[in-house]
Amino acid sequence: DSYNCLADRSALSNQTFSTEAFPTQHSADTEVWRMKMIESAQHNIVISGNYCGGKAMMATLDKIEERLGKVPDLKCVIISSPKFLDQNIRTRLEGLKSRFQNNFSLVLSPDVVHIGNGLKFSTNHTKCTVIDFGKYFILGGSGIKDNFCGTGISGYSKKQFLEERGLENSYESDASGASFWNKLLGSFRDMDFVFKTKGDNDEGCRIFSQSLLLAYRWEQYNKQVNKGVFETASVPLENIGQLGVSKFGGVRCAAYAESVPDSVTVELLKSSPKELRDVNTVVEGFEAQSLAKDVTTKIITSGPQDATSNFGTAVLDQIKKAQKRLVINHMYFHPTEEIMQEIANAAKRGVKVTVISCNVFKDCPKSHYVFGARNKHNYMRLFESLTPEERQNVEVYNFEQKNIGTHKKVIIVDDSVLAGSSNLGYKSLVTASDDEINFLCDSEKFADETWKVCQKDIEKSSKFEYKKGALTIAERCNSYFHYLLSAVHG
Repeated sequence: DSYNCLADRSALSNQTFSTEAFPTQHSADTEVWRMKMIESAQHNIVISGNYCGGKAMMATLDKIEERLGKVPDLKCVIISSPKFLDQNIRTRLEGLKSRFQNNFSLVLSPDVVHIGNGLKFSTNHTKCTVIDFGKYFILGGSGIKDNFCGTGISGYSKKQFLEERGLENSYESDASGASFWNKLLGSFRDMDFVFKTKGDNDEGCRIFSQSLLLAYRWEQYNKQVNKGVFETASVPLENIGQLGVSKFGGVRCAAYAESVPDSVTVELLKSSPKELRDVNTVVEGFEAQSLAKDVTTKIITSGPQDATSNFGTAVLDQIKKAQKRLVINHMYFHPTEEIMQEIANAAKRGVKVTVISCNVFKDCPKSHYVFGARNKHNYMRLFESLTPEERQNVEVYNFEQKNIGTHKKVIIVDDSVLAGSSNLGYKSLVTASDDEINFLCDSEKFADETWKVCQKDIEKSSKFEYKKGALTIAERCNSYFHYLLSAVHG
C-alpha cells in the first residue's frame, strides 16, 4: 500500500507545539506574506498550492527564481495540480528546473481515483507554504491562482490593497479571465494564517516533514504512472521512517542510503533538519502584526489512506465543547447528521451560533447554483430542529459580492480556531478522500483576531431569516442531487 509511507501521520495529529500567529485579512494579504516568506528563506521552501496558475503563479515563480539565485544552497519543492499550469507556466517551470536542477522541483498532483478504504475520488487539496524546516509557515484555503488571490470584496481590488501597503504589483490580477473555469467559479473571498514556531520547539518541524512526505508520495505515484521517465530515487516505502526528516519522539533517524540520483524532495527528506533554535530566519514585518504570542497549535492531517476523517472527528469534538461562541465560516455548510445535531445542541445550551456561508443570489458565481441550495436546506434543518426561543441563539449569513464566492474554511469555538484546507462537506468530514492539512489553535487573542476578519465577512453578507416552508421544491431537488454526488465534489 503506497500510503504506508505516511504512517507517522497519526503521531503528527496528536502533538501540540507553541507558535506565534495571526490571520490574514484576505487572499491578497496572504500572497504578500507568501512572497515575504520566499524572499526570507535561507534553507528550504515547500509550497503546496492545490491549484496554481495564471499571473499569480508567474509572480511566485519570479520570487522563487530570485531567491534561488541569491542563496546557492536553498532548495524548493512545489506541489501543484496540473490543471491550470498553461504552456507559459510549464515553459517557465522547465527553465527553473534546468537552471536549478539540484535545487528546484515541481511535483504534480493530478486528480486520481483510489480503491482501498472505499472508492475515493481524490486530489491534493492542501494549501501551505513552509520555509526553513517549519520556522515559518502559512496554512489556510488560498490557492496560487488569480481568482484565489484577490481581496474578495467588490469594488476593492488587489491593486488598491497593494497600493495602500506601498507595494508593487508587477502582475495585474486577471481574476475574471476568459477560461470556462474562471467564469464558472468567479473569484473567491478567503483567508489564511501565518505562523512562527516559537523558540527551539522542534515539533514545528512536523509541518515541514508532512509537506515533504506529501510531495514524496505524489512523486512516487508519478514515477509509476510514467514508467520510470522521472529520474527520481525510489526510496522503499518501508524505509520512509528512516529518512532524516523523521525525528518523532526526539529521535533523529539515519538517512536512507540510495545510489540512484535523488530528486530535490528526497534530498530534503534524507537530510538531517537543523534544530529550529539554530535557524535564524526572520520574516520582515512579522513581529509588527497583531500577533497572538502563545498559541498552542496542533496540526491535523487527513487523506485517502485514512479509514475515517481526522478533521471530521476534530470538528465534532470541538463543537461538543462550545460554551460561549461557535462560528462556522465555510463555503459549504454540509455537516454530517452528528455534527448538525451538536450544532443544535450548542444553540440549545445557550451558545451563540453564527454561520457564514453562501447561497444563490443575483450575480453570484455560477458554481453557487450547484451547491447553494444544499446550504440553504441545511440552514432550514438547523432552525427547524430548534424551538423559537432556541433559534434566537443562531444567526446565519450568506456572503454576497458580485461574482465573488466565499471560499473560507474556518471554525471558531470559544477561544479555539479550527481551520485549514478542509471544507465542511462529505469528502472532508466522512471519507477523507483528499489530502488535507488543518490546524487547531488555542488562544483567546488568536480566536478574537480571527473573529474580527469573520465580522468583515458579515458586513458583506445578507442575513438569512428563517421562514417555514421557504425551501422550494426545486431547491429540495437540487440539494438532494448535490448530496448524491458529494463523493465526487465534496
